[in-house]
Amino acid sequence: MQKSESLGQLSLALSKVQSKLNTNFTSCEDKELELKQIWDAVRDLLATNELAIFQMPVDTGGVTTVISHSSGEYLQSTCYVPCEENEASVRNAVSAARVMGMVSFLGIPFE
Repeated sequence: MQKSESLGQLSLALSKVQSKLNTNFTSCEDKELELKQIWDAVRDLLATNELAIFQMPVDTGGVTTVISHSSGEYLQSTCYVPCEENEASVRNAVSAARVMGMVSFLGIPFE
C-alpha cells in the first residue's frame, strides 16, 4: 500500500462517510451490479466530504484503487483476483477486484 505522508484530513473525511453508511451489501454473481449498488450508496457521501476514488486495471485480474482527499492526502492499494487469461474471466476478476478495493477502503460490511 502507498500513502501520503499525512492522513489526518482524509481520515476525518472517511470517518464522516463511514458514520453515514448504513447499508450492508451481500455478494452476488454479478460483480458489476454489486459495484453499481456500492457506487450508488457512496457517491454523494464521497463528494460531500471531498473524497474521490479512482480505480484502474493493472496486469491480468488486478485493480489499483486510490482514495484521495481534496487536501492531496491519499491511500493506494492493488488487489489481484486470480483468473484465466480470457476476456470473460479477466472482466469478472477486474469487477471483483474493484468491489473488494472499494469495500476495503470504505470499511463497508460485506458478506
